[in-house]
Amino acid sequence: MKKICKSNNFRFVNLRNDKVIIIKGVCTKKQAFDKLKKRGIDDAIYLRK
Repeated sequence: MKKICKSNNFRFVNLRNDKVIIIKGVCTKKQAFDKLKKRGIDDAIYLRK
């Protein structure tokens, strides 16, 4: 059974060019990191609101 979750927006800062990246539609921070890795961004840090 799939767990229903509220999709969150996670804000990351790309350390290479200081751009803010917003990842939408993921539940956990880990999923957001996985999405970033798929895009080829591996040195972003999470921004707390």
